[in-house]
This record gives sequence, C-alpha cells and structure tokens, in this order.
Amino acid sequence: MHTKRKYRWLSLVAGVAPLGLSGCALWIPGGDPTGPQALVETIAPDCELPRPTALSHGIASVVLNEAFNRVRSATPVDIDTRASAAAAASGVVLTNQKIGAPVQHVNATSLVAHDNARIQNLQSTLAALQAAFKANDNSVEYELARRIPWLADEVLPSGRLSGSQQSEAANATLNLISFVTDKKATLLSKNSGGATTTFGAGDQKQLLPTLQQLAGLAPFRLVTLLVAQQIIDQFPEPRTDATETPQLIALVAIFNAADFLATYFDAYFRSNQFIQVTVDERALENEVLNLFNTRLSSPLPDSAQTDLRNAIAAACNKIAGNCASPPALGTTSFIALFGQSVQFGGVTIAVSDTAAGKPVRASAPAVGVFGPQMTQVLIEALFDANGPHPPALTTSTACVTGLYSMKSECVAPTKTDSLWSKTNLVGNATEGLMTAGVGTVIRGGNVAALNNEAIASIVETLAGVSTRKAVQQIMAFCGGNPSSASVSQQATSK
Repeated sequence: MHTKRKYRWLSLVAGVAPLGLSGCALWIPGGDPTGPQALVETIAPDCELPRPTALSHGIASVVLNEAFNRVRSATPVDIDTRASAAAAASGVVLTNQKIGAPVQHVNATSLVAHDNARIQNLQSTLAALQAAFKANDNSVEYELARRIPWLADEVLPSGRLSGSQQSEAANATLNLISFVTDKKATLLSKNSGGATTTFGAGDQKQLLPTLQQLAGLAPFRLVTLLVAQQIIDQFPEPRTDATETPQLIALVAIFNAADFLATYFDAYFRSNQFIQVTVDERALENEVLNLFNTRLSSPLPDSAQTDLRNAIAAACNKIAGNCASPPALGTTSFIALFGQSVQFGGVTIAVSDTAAGKPVRASAPAVGVFGPQMTQVLIEALFDANGPHPPALTTSTACVTGLYSMKSECVAPTKTDSLWSKTNLVGNATEGLMTAGVGTVIRGGNVAALNNEAIASIVETLAGVSTRKAVQQIMAFCGGNPSSASVSQQATSK
C-alpha cells in the first residue's frame, strides 16, 4: 500500500499562487534501479482554451504555415475519432486539454525516419532549403528554410554522414524530444483535478545519451534537417490540394524543437568556439630551434637562430605572453527569454617547455557545472519552441537569431511591463522551490539508490527549469495567472 505525506510547505508572498514544497521518496522492495522519485503536482488556473479548429486544406505552403501557427498558438484540433485513431497508430496523440502545443504525445523515433539512407540524402535536402531561401519563393522549402537561423552557413561534410553514429545520435535526440514532450503534457495539463509529473534519477538515462553527443552540435542540426526532409515529403506534387494532418502537426513541433536546440546550444557553446590552445612562446622557439638543429648537418649560427626566434614571435598570436591558436574563445552566450546568460566555460590547453614536469595542462568546466547548464539550455529550448510564451527580451537568443520573428514576440528591456516582471518573478521562485524540493527527494530519500552528485544536480535542474517554464507558459496563456505546483512524497508502508 502506498501512502503520501508532505513534511514541508512553503508559499510565496501575497499576489502569487501558493507553491507547495515537500520532500519525497519512492522505495520498492528489492531495490529501485531508478532511485527515489519526486512527484511534482500542478493545477492549472481557470482560463479558457481556444476552440478546436478543423484541419486546414489548400496550397501546400499555406497549409504548412497554418501548422506552424497552430503549434505556436496552441490551437487544438477538431478531428473525429477515426482520424485520432489513425494518428495514434503512427505514434501521435493530440489533445484539447493542454496549454501549449496540441501534441499530447509523440513517438518521435517512429515518426521521423532516421536511417542511414535518409541521412545520406541530407546533402540534397540542405541544398534545396538553401536554394529556396535565396529564391524567397514561398514554397514549402522556403517556409522551412526561413525558420532555420544557421542554414546559410551549414555544411555537411561527407565524412560526417557515414556509418551508424549519426543515426544513433538522431535516435537519442528524437527520444529526448519525446521524453520532454511527455513531461510537458502533464506540467501543462488543463485537467480540473490537476496532474502529476514524475522526476527521478532514471531521467538522466534520457538526457545523457544526447548530451554526450554534442560534439560539433551535430545531432540537433541533423534532426532539424531530417524532419525538414520528412515534412517536404508530406507534400507531393502538385502542391495545390494539400491537407494538414496530425502527423504534420507533430512533425512541425519536432522540427521546432530540434531547430531551437541547435540554435540555443550554438550560442551556449560560444558559436562553436570553445577550445583555446596556448603555447609558451619561449618553449615553442626552443622546440623549433631544436628541430632545425637536429635535422641540419651543423647547428644554426647565432644570427640565424635570432632571426628564427623573431619570425616565431612575429607570427605568434599572443595572449598573456603565450602563442594562442586562432580563433580565440567565442564571446557568444545563450540568453534566455528573461535575459539570463548561460555560457560554456570553455576548454583551454596550455603547452609549456617539455622539460617541465607537466608540459601539457588542460582545463575545462566540471561536469557538476556544465551538466546542469546544458540541462537548463535544453529545457529552455524545448519549451520555447512550441506553445505560447511571454515576450522575450530583444537581446535574447530567440529574438537575436530570428527564431522569434514577430514584433509581439520580442520586447525591448525598457518596454517591459508589470505582468512581464511578475511572470519572471513567479517563474524564478517556482524554479527555486522545485529544485530544492526535488533535490531533497533524490538525495535524501534513498542515498544508496543515488550516490552521484552530478546526476542529482542534473535531475533537480530538469525538474526546476521544467516547472518554471511551464508556469511561465501558463501565465502567458492565462493572462498572468500561474498554476500552483508542489512536490510530494510517495512512500511505501510495510
């Protein structure tokens, strides 16, 4: 028999919906491989959802644009039982009882083909999108291309598209999108009785495979192009009598998710300039002179050695007296909708005299720092990609890159109002309470089940940021009224 107990309750000051906080753990006889579980319970405020609208028909590019507008405005779909069953058979479940995009659940790995044959065809897909963007031809390809900030400079080397690694990376990303979609479905639920979202150590199994494959930002860009390819396939010629389908709506939501992930992580990783190699200038000069002297029949004369040292010094890109590899560490950072800046600390490799005890020294941020940071950026992207949102600062990554292109979506720092400030305040308070509550759960409920601080930090960040984003999205949709949220304990009595 399971019992539920709450041992701590915190609430915000007047004017803000109460946010409950208590610790919890789930213990199963014989041991639980996923560790303690936190139950985040949310109850949405009383606000009216949009009326469901029928699926659109007409010119393909117009239908596609309507699908993009639907997932951004969270307009439910008016479809019959037969159509719903057909969509569910392909892994897509729509709902009219959720704030946010109308997608309740999607089996992204099933819906989006990502085998090696598809990946090998991405070169032609990329070329078609780039050509359509230049032509500004109002085609399906253009509707997709204009939404990809990094499209113009994207290059897919043939070596990057061979083998099964890319398929595995795409699979991990698609699994991640499905995983967060399911979390959002309960956090944003409009059910009158509220909903419960589970967070625990097992969540890291969904996060880590994707976070571990971020080299070159390949998986998110790869999935964006794969989904674009599949959306194009939804509109065979002639494109004059196209139909919006539940599958198309889900593909558009996945496209947005992958596109935001790629763009946000590009900014977080300093526009992909996050490695700096420095070499002690004197050590470099000595190594070059030694190389010359060992390969020549006689040592270089003093004057020639001086000339060589001067040539090295002139070519050296000096940083703090060392020769540094170009380019320097990038200055770009991810800027959230409300202005918070998050930036990868960078990797530095310093080479000194080989005679020294440690001629090569490397430094990088600890996983306890960048693990939660990457989790935050990931959740920010997956919530910002679909559904209503508060106005973003014009300095935010979403606005600067053009992911948010409508005037109503962005606001100058000097033009924010009291509702915007309240949404920011409530969201931050929610994140603090949920992070602390879930952290208490997964650390204190069963220490033996979770003996890893890095995993604990990632999971509590996942819970805290997800709940903050859900509350802020609900406030944007419901005229400033937040949902209530609490963390509760589910324990097993004997």
